[in-house]
Order: sequence, then C-alpha cells, then structure tokens
Amino acid sequence: MEINMIYKIGIILMAVDLGWLLFYYFYATVEVYNLKEKEDYQYMGHLWIKRKRGSHYLYIPKEMDLYSYTTEYRIVPGILFYYFNKGEEIRISFHGKYDVFPTVSEAITVKNHIATYPCL
Repeated sequence: MEINMIYKIGIILMAVDLGWLLFYYFYATVEVYNLKEKEDYQYMGHLWIKRKRGSHYLYIPKEMDLYSYTTEYRIVPGILFYYFNKGEEIRISFHGKYDVFPTVSEAITVKNHIATYPCL
C-alpha cells in the first residue's frame, strides 16, 4: 500500500471519529443550571444522559446539590437529543434518593424536593 493511501485512510478515520464524538456530545449531554435568584440561573456543569431499561436516565450527583442555591434546576438537553426525543419521558435522579419523570423539552425545569427535608 502506498504511503499517501495510508494517510488518506487515517484522515478519513479521524474525521469519522470526530463526527461521532460531536454527534454523541450534542445528543447525549445536558447542561444543568440552578436557580440563583428570580430569573437568574447559575451554570452547574454538563452531565451525560444514559440508557437504562429502555429509557433515558440522568443522574445528578450529590456534589452538584451541595453547590446549589435553590432546589429548582433547569436542564437543557443537547440539540440532537431534543430533536429526536421531544415529548418522551426522561428519568432524572437526584443522587439516587429522589426521581422525577418530566418530558423532554428545550429547557426542562425540575425541583429536587429531597433537598428541602431537614433530616437528610
């Protein structure tokens, strides 16, 4: 095989890998925001959406709750995830202690009621 052909194959493989990574990033991630004041949301980070038992699952870790100002979260899914799954149910788990089941929309607003309990 000629060296130029190997370079072309390598470039094609890198382009396919980059395309797959970008697709997965825009499909399987969400941005998480926490309500700081009336309409002011604080960016908390990116999280990955997983598939569990045939449905979409988002796990919000306890560390994210510790840095939250309020119990209200706004979750913004990736463009492709929203396009392919709008109207479907997604399971959002707050560190395994409290689950909510909203439908996928451009911006999902949920509340973590478990954080308001004084005994936890």
